[in-house]
Amino acid sequence: MKGRALLLCAVLVLGGLLGLFMARDPGYLVLAYDGAVLETSLWFGLLLLVAAYVSLRLLLFVLGRLLRGKGLFTAWRARAAQRQTNRGLLLLEEGDWPQAKRLLVNAAGDVAAPAINYLNAARAAHELGAFEERDELLSQAKQQDSKAAPAVGLAGADLRMAAGQWREALAWLRELQVLAPKHPRVLERLWRCHEALEDWQALIELAPAMRKADAADAEALNAMERQAWCRRLATADGLKVWEKRPKALKDDPDLALAATLGGQAAGDAAGAESLLREVLGRSWRDDLVNLYGRIKSPAPDHQLATAEAWLEDRPDDSELLLAAGRLALMNADWPKARRYFETSLRRKPNSESRAELGRLLIALGETRRGGELLTQASGVPNGLPDLPLPQRSG
Repeated sequence: MKGRALLLCAVLVLGGLLGLFMARDPGYLVLAYDGAVLETSLWFGLLLLVAAYVSLRLLLFVLGRLLRGKGLFTAWRARAAQRQTNRGLLLLEEGDWPQAKRLLVNAAGDVAAPAINYLNAARAAHELGAFEERDELLSQAKQQDSKAAPAVGLAGADLRMAAGQWREALAWLRELQVLAPKHPRVLERLWRCHEALEDWQALIELAPAMRKADAADAEALNAMERQAWCRRLATADGLKVWEKRPKALKDDPDLALAATLGGQAAGDAAGAESLLREVLGRSWRDDLVNLYGRIKSPAPDHQLATAEAWLEDRPDDSELLLAAGRLALMNADWPKARRYFETSLRRKPNSESRAELGRLLIALGETRRGGELLTQASGVPNGLPDLPLPQRSG
C-alpha cells in the first residue's frame, strides 16, 4: 500500500510539473519536408507521437489476434481429423471396410501421424480385395515418415502373405531388409516366405542371421534349420551339398536318408550307395539299412558283399537280412535271396520279408506257399521295390 501511495504522489508531482512547464512555455515545433511545413506546439507534437505509438501497438495487437485465429482454425481441423481417424479405426475393427478406408484417407492430411491412417486404410483396401489400392496406400504410408518404414514394411508383407502373394511379400521384405538387416520380425517373415516358396537353400543361408538376431527360439530354430537341410538334400542336386552341412548335423541320420533319396531320384545311385554306406558305418538305423537294400547301384555285387560283411557282426539283424536278400535278387542269386528272406522272417516276422519271400517263391513255382505269404503280408508300408525275379520256363 505504501508503495502505491508513493507512486501516486510521484505521478501527481510529475503531472503538476509538466502542467507548469506547459503553461510557462508551450514550446514551438516545426516539421518541414519538400516544401510542406507543419507548425505546432511542442506538447501537441509529443501528444501526436504518443498517439502514433499507441495506434501502432493496437495494429500489431489486432494482427496478432487474427493470426491466432488462423492457428485456432488449424487446431480445430486437427481435432476434427483425429475424431475422424478414431471413428475410422473403430469401423475397421467392426469390418466396415469401405467407410473405414474413406474416413482414414480423408483425415490423413490433418493428423499428426498420417502414416498410421494410410497403413490402416491399406488394411481396409486389402480386405476389400483392392490390392492395387492397398499397395498405393502402403507406399503413401512409407513416404509420410521414414521412421515408420519397418512397421509399414512388416504390415505390407503380412498383408501379401495373408493373400498368398509370397513372391510379392518376399520382394517387399528384401527391400525392408536393406533398411533393417537384423530386425527379428523381418527375418522371421523372410523365413516363412522362403519356406512357402520351397527355397531350401535360401532358408539355410538365412539361419545364421536369424540365430544372431534371436529371431526364433534356439530349439525351434535348430529344428527349422534341420528341416531345411533335409528338404535341400532331398532335391536332385542334394548330394552336391552333402559335405556343406553344418557340424551340428554331421551325424544326423535323417539328413543321410534325405540325401540318399535325392541321389536316387536324380539317377545317381552310385553316389547314394556310397554316401549311405559311409553313414551306416558310423550310425546304424533300420530305415537306412532298409534303404540300402533298395538302392540299385552299378555294382550290385560289391553292394551285396558290403551287406554280408555287416552280417558278420550282426547275424540276427532282421532288417539287414532283408536288405541282403534284395541285394541277392539284384545279383540273380535266387537261392541266397531265399535263404536271407527266410532267416529274416525267423528272426523277426514282418510284412516286407513275407512279401519278398512270397513273390520269390511264386516266381520259383511254389505258388501255394508264396500266395499264403503274400496274403499275410498285405499292406506293405513302403511298397516293394522293382527287383529281378527268376523267369519260369515254358
